[in-house]
This record gives sequence, structure tokens and C-alpha cells, in this order.
Amino acid sequence: MWTVLLLTLSVFVVGGHCDITIPLTNHWNGGFQGQGCFDITEEMHSWTITLTFDQPLNSLDVYTADIVQTLDGGKVFVLHNKAWNKDEHVGDRLCIDFQGHGTGDIHPVVTASLQAGDVSGNPITATSTSTTTSTTSTTTSTTTHSTLSSSSTSSATPTPSGKLNTFFPTSKSLTDQSYV
Repeated sequence: MWTVLLLTLSVFVVGGHCDITIPLTNHWNGGFQGQGCFDITEEMHSWTITLTFDQPLNSLDVYTADIVQTLDGGKVFVLHNKAWNKDEHVGDRLCIDFQGHGTGDIHPVVTASLQAGDVSGNPITATSTSTTTSTTSTTTSTTTHSTLSSSSTSSATPTPSGKLNTFFPTSKSLTDQSYV
């Protein structure tokens, strides 16, 4: 059964930090929707919202912010602005729509706090790392040449006797291992 609450809560942000209770706009067996709105009363060039639920969730979908942390067993979600909505100006209204998923007919109590910047008041910078692994092997009648460039925990190359030599992680690439 769908329950619709036509109430949207709006509050004024004073001093860059504000706490509100967010009403659920819909709920059903296994999920719910909510929307919380903040009226902006100071310039913000980065913001963080912390959503706190009175019961754990299996997952949370938010489309106007990135979830940067999940805490307390799925009860607390820390959200940070997207690049396109990081700047909020006096008179703006920042609304966060979300959809939560849990077990059974859940209807949690939701509170939210808005703060300029990240949770420490500083802009959040994201870092990303990528690892590329490639292995090339060429065999001739008497010589085997293997080149390994990897970040894996271990690797192995054949010896002339057919046994495997195991190499453990090192900061150097393993190259030009030749056997005659």
C-alpha cells in the first residue's frame, strides 16, 4: 500500500549548518522515498548533507549528491555535492530527493544536517587510482621471453626445467627474463 505525505520540509540555513527532520513522501514493502529541502541563507561553494535513519538500510539512492560515506551499519549516509550543484547562493533552495531500500515495510524516521564544505568545512577532493596489468609471452624453439607489469600479489614465470619461479610484490616491474 502506498502512503503519500504531501509535506515537504523546508528550513533556513544559518551559519552554514542546519538540522531537519525529513518526511517520507512514499513508502512500500522494501522501500521508501523522501525529500528534504534547505533554504540557503549564505554563499556555499561546496556542501555536505548527513542523512541519519533510525534503522539500518540495505541501500540508498540519491541523484543530486554523491554518497561519500556509509556509517553505523547503514544508518548514517554522508552526501557531498555533485560538480554541477556545488555552488549554492543566498535565496537558493537545495532539495535532496532519495530512495531507501530495506527489509519489509519500513518507515524510518530521517533527520538531515547541511553544512558548507565537507564534514570538516573544507572542500572534498576525490582521488582515483587505476591499475593496468599486462602480460606478454613469446616463445621460440629455445628461448622464452616474458614481460610482466603488474600490481598483483605474486606472479610466476617458467624455468628451463619446467618448474615455476614465484616472484613476490616489488615496486619494480619484472622485465626481460630470458632463458636459453
